[in-house]
Amino acid sequence: MVLTARGQVFVAPVGPGRLTEVTRDPKVRHRHAAFLPDGKSLLSLSDQGGEVEFTRLPANGVGAPEQLTSNGTVLRFEGELSPDGK
Repeated sequence: MVLTARGQVFVAPVGPGRLTEVTRDPKVRHRHAAFLPDGKSLLSLSDQGGEVEFTRLPANGVGAPEQLTSNGTVLRFEGELSPDGK
């Protein structure tokens, strides 16, 4: 289960396990995080580049985020994932 709270992203196990803090930068706010079909990555909206853009995050919290979009001319509010993750 993926959770967003106060601009940060967390992955919580459905059963026993530990809560994973995926994002750790207090200057960057994330929202609307969701698992990609591969189960190893998350998609979220992030303001890291100055505008709200789609960002891919590693679900285990290890690794750098990857900004997928740029130069947004409208406010991105929410996205829909396609079944194949593209």
